[in-house]
Amino acid sequence: MSSSIWMRAAGRLLLLVVVGLPMAWSVGYSLLYSVGAVGRLRSAATEGTAWQAAFAEPGLRRTAMYSAGVAAAATTLSVGLSLGIALAWPWLAASRLAQASLGTLLATPPAVVGLLVLQWSSPGGFVARLARRVGLIRVPQDFPTLVQDEWAIGLIAALAAVSAPVMTLSLLRLWTVARIDRHCELAEALGATRSQARWHIALPMLWRRVRPLAALAFLANLGAFELPLMLGQQSPEMISVLIQRRFTHFDPAQRPRAFALAVLYWLLVAIVLALWLRWQRRQPWPSWQEWHGWHGWHGWHGWHGWRKNQRWQRSQSSQRGQRTDERGSR
Repeated sequence: MSSSIWMRAAGRLLLLVVVGLPMAWSVGYSLLYSVGAVGRLRSAATEGTAWQAAFAEPGLRRTAMYSAGVAAAATTLSVGLSLGIALAWPWLAASRLAQASLGTLLATPPAVVGLLVLQWSSPGGFVARLARRVGLIRVPQDFPTLVQDEWAIGLIAALAAVSAPVMTLSLLRLWTVARIDRHCELAEALGATRSQARWHIALPMLWRRVRPLAALAFLANLGAFELPLMLGQQSPEMISVLIQRRFTHFDPAQRPRAFALAVLYWLLVAIVLALWLRWQRRQPWPSWQEWHGWHGWHGWHGWHGWRKNQRWQRSQSSQRGQRTDERGSR
């Protein structure tokens, strides 16, 4: 018991040192710089114009909505792709070639992914040249705009390609550890088809695991910089590109405004994340019947009763183990 308490305390201390202190330092320095407490541009920030200019930034609302929309679309695409791979080809969990391929994609820098998307999807790229060779287009302008376009098609695809490998690896690992194939086989033995077992049993189990990863992927896509800079349009632009553009502006007086925008962005993300975590704690994930509302195939109630019995047996065994530990400590 004491060792577990020490391990938890050590983990929290490590999290505080590695994550909490650098974040507090960065946010605190940015806040102090924006109000003129530190830095060489104190005269430009002490007048209070940095925060006023940050709130009056032209197109700030459009930039925030554009960034959230692109991040949400990329996260949805990556989650759907990862779930589809895990449900359609679960045998990839035992394939070393698949593991190596996903690991290579995971280790690829975002700048390299953006360069590949530019080389393939731009009007002068490989796909456009191939289309001209086969006679589908005559000039490069006939090729549809897929990068730096209004709908951010190339940017969304690149962000999804960056975040999908880690989700796929996690879901394939979960398929093996949780023995989801055994649950599906039992459901098929009780009368369900293979697609019904995958949809009503495997999918909820995988979705519960991928939700935290989806939240982290959304935050990562929201704050991405290299890919939006290479593949995104200039107006509106991602919030990270806007902050960096203000920070590297030729007028040094724009730097306090960049720090103010960075602090404002951090506050919005922190509020959204806190609300999501609070909702997660208050709203438990519904059971399979509540989520689907479907009891059509034979043997469903027997399957659900078996699952409840398994949970009850595990709880009883854990309680007996705790009682044994307490008696031993006495």
